[in-house]
Amino acid sequence: MTLLILSILTAITVKTAAYNNIVLKLAANNIMQAISSARFKAITEHAAVTICPSFNRSSCTNTWHNSREIIFQKNNIEYKHIALNNIISNWKSSLNNTPAILFLPNGKTTGEQGSILLQAAGCSTSYKITVNRSGNIMLKSSP
Repeated sequence: MTLLILSILTAITVKTAAYNNIVLKLAANNIMQAISSARFKAITEHAAVTICPSFNRSSCTNTWHNSREIIFQKNNIEYKHIALNNIISNWKSSLNNTPAILFLPNGKTTGEQGSILLQAAGCSTSYKITVNRSGNIMLKSSP
């Protein structure tokens, strides 16, 4: 009986880990597409676009860790958001550690490059989205 219960619990744990990995990968793809879209919006609308973490969907915060969502702003007005749902994110910048990514109207960043690291509890994989100075975006996974 104990072996049966242990087998069931192990199966549930494995399925939960697999599910969490899929959710994290989908979130990474959604965030990457949204960042790419923000860059495209900056270029086509000739306006700066800011990507930043938020706790309340109306303003940027200074920390990515444990933020609830990522918001996208043009002229300080939010036009899109992505809920993070238990995903831990962190942005590391090559310059002055600004908490936001800013795309200029030419599609480049403000001279910095950085990366967003995405992790979730119980996941064996993490994802790193890198934005370089020219605005190019790359997604890498690490086991």
